[in-house]
Amino acid sequence: MLCGVAAAAAMYLAFSSNAVVQHSLPQIDTNLRIAGALGAFQVLCCLLIWRFFVITRRRFARRLQAATGGMNDRIFLADANGTPRALLAGAGWIPRAPGDWLETIHPDDRVHWPMGGATEPQRMEIRINDGGEWRWHRLRATPVRDPGGDVHEWMITLHDIHEQKLASEHRDLVIEELRHRLKNLVTVIDALAKNSRRPKTVEPGVETYLQRFLGRLHALGAAGDLVLAGNRISVEAGAIVKATLAPFMSENAQRIYVAGPQLLLTEELGSGLGLAVHELATNALKYGSLSAPDGRVSFTWSVTPAGGAQNVMFEWKETGGPEPTPPAKPGFGTNVIKHVVVREKSGRVDIEYPADGLTCRIAFLRDFTNGAGKSI
Repeated sequence: MLCGVAAAAAMYLAFSSNAVVQHSLPQIDTNLRIAGALGAFQVLCCLLIWRFFVITRRRFARRLQAATGGMNDRIFLADANGTPRALLAGAGWIPRAPGDWLETIHPDDRVHWPMGGATEPQRMEIRINDGGEWRWHRLRATPVRDPGGDVHEWMITLHDIHEQKLASEHRDLVIEELRHRLKNLVTVIDALAKNSRRPKTVEPGVETYLQRFLGRLHALGAAGDLVLAGNRISVEAGAIVKATLAPFMSENAQRIYVAGPQLLLTEELGSGLGLAVHELATNALKYGSLSAPDGRVSFTWSVTPAGGAQNVMFEWKETGGPEPTPPAKPGFGTNVIKHVVVREKSGRVDIEYPADGLTCRIAFLRDFTNGAGKSI
């Protein structure tokens, strides 16, 4: 407002000076001085406005940085098609012209542009030519909508993840090598065990022992492979159960039922569960429901709220087989099963022998916020 008034006054005085040019030189000089002062005041106002704009822009940039968690992200505005228009915060990669900004993105990653037609937030990993080398960045794009709900522009953040990406690729390579070596090791042990056995006529008990040993070995191998394949220290319950039962389901697929919600378990718990399921399936095949033509097995699990925690329950149920007989004393297989949740909160294993078939329940409590089944 002040700048506008000053400019109008300066123009009025300038015209007044032209009107009195024939009358008095001192009068003209006074008017021109006033016009000059007002002009200087106008320039000062413009500088103050510019300074205020710069301070406001920096404050806005700091707020954007705080909104991104304090990371040194590059934040810029883009039009509705994703073409960058203005860098708001950060330093480094800056689109210089509308026509050449796309050249700074790796050819294999340009498929993500243009973003015209997209209406929801976007997240992707792209390579940008930053300082003469292709560097990986994580891009997040949030749409800015007009009053009608259409995407007017995009607020985009770029975060350099190049070192993390290279480390992740190296870790994936190492994990694949470990998986390969684990499978080779299991195969070698399997071959050594089979080739070291003596004829049944000489040592009849070796064959039974060998089958049990190799079954447990492959169950452990399956659990370990799932942990490595998931690139984490947890495994999904359904995956470990199905991998363990795969050898038994080749001829009994219609007789074994497996069901339950998605459930992440720690590596230790997942490995123990795999061994327990293997022991139960082996027993069912030899003495339980799978030894009878009409016998069936179901293995299900559930997760239910229990105060500030979750109650996890696994149940193995056999039907249609011979009436089970409780053992005179717990054997190795029973001890393996009971050891599954020994380190879990309120962990318990109940094995019952009703007339219609063996039942085994494995239960424990875990924290709501822990996605891998760690006990509280």
